[in-house]
Amino acid sequence: MKVLLLLTATLLLTCSSAFADWTQLFLDAYTEKGIDTAVVTVLKNDITPNQIMDYGLTIEGLEQPELIKALFCAMVQPNTIYEAAADHQLTEATVAKGYQLALAQCAEAMEEQLNIGGDPAGQFPETQPGGDSGSHRASPWNFER
Repeated sequence: MKVLLLLTATLLLTCSSAFADWTQLFLDAYTEKGIDTAVVTVLKNDITPNQIMDYGLTIEGLEQPELIKALFCAMVQPNTIYEAAADHQLTEATVAKGYQLALAQCAEAMEEQLNIGGDPAGQFPETQPGGDSGSHRASPWNFER
């Protein structure tokens, strides 16, 4: 019985510290290599965009659009980013600004992803002729939910 209790306690402590460690992993990667690397690093560890945004928004000096940009550059689906932004009371204008930063900084990688997989999951918005499709989200881009 003592062995079972000891094993259970050890497992709980290990799980608790693993969960807490992702924030330190994120912060270390952010400090050493920047927000883009930090986001990709923790996404690989099954941390959700919502969790990333929750923690990232607490980092002093990290601008909201930069965090949004890093999520787009990490190929997170736009609707997932919008949902996380809404959960954190960020405006659509902030998301649009982050998306524009992503286009400026990692458009090539985003385009490459589209070309490789043909965008089967609908990850990226389509270009709207004339810049307006009736939706004003991140104009001239339209994010379908």
